[in-house]
Formats: sequence, C-alpha cells, structure tokens
Amino acid sequence: MLADFLSYLNSLLKQLWDCFGISLLLTQSDMMKRSGTPSWLLCFLYVMGLVSNCSSVVQMASFADNDAILKAMFQPWRMAQYTLSWYFSSSNAWTTFGKKRVARLQQDEVTFLQNHKHTFP
Repeated sequence: MLADFLSYLNSLLKQLWDCFGISLLLTQSDMMKRSGTPSWLLCFLYVMGLVSNCSSVVQMASFADNDAILKAMFQPWRMAQYTLSWYFSSSNAWTTFGKKRVARLQQDEVTFLQNHKHTFP
C-alpha cells in the first residue's frame, strides 16, 4: 500500500514538475548536466528524496535505484552519491533559477501571489 502511494506521489509530482516547466527553468539558468545526467533529473530526485524522508544523498541515490518509476525515468543514467553531492554543492545559478521559478509561478492563475487586505469585523 505504501509503495502504491509513493508511486502515485511520484507520478503527481512529475506532472506538477512538467506543468511549471522546471526543466526549462533549470536550462535557462544554465544548469545543464553533471556526469551526463540532466540537471532536472538530479533536482527531481532531490525533491522525491525529501518527500520520501531520505535524510542524505546516499539514501536518495539508493531510492532512485529501488523505485520502479524513478528507475525507469533515470535510464540510462545511474544515480551515484557523488553526482548528487557535487551537483548540489557546486556553484550553480540557484539565485537565477529561484527568480525564474517565482516568475513562472506568478504566471499561473492558481499559484500567483497577490496582496489581500484583510478586514476584521
């Protein structure tokens, strides 16, 4: 039952990832690849690892090897701890990516931020 839930969650997060164009935003931020692995896969695995309570990149790499959906997504790449560690500790354009991500969320009717004036009786 837990495996079914995690599989559903993986699928749902992938749909949201695609909906908001996270892969494109990473590319536009010049965050391309590490050891041949596309950056969007590394970031997606990181998000999935957090959701699945992985407390280290070692656990995240193991999770990618053991989860059927992630395993299929990551073909032909194999996630290794050192690939994840290097990617997240190197000097990537995270600020640029963050600004582009917020701008993209502002374009969506459901996710844009707006000012509300609260009135209390």
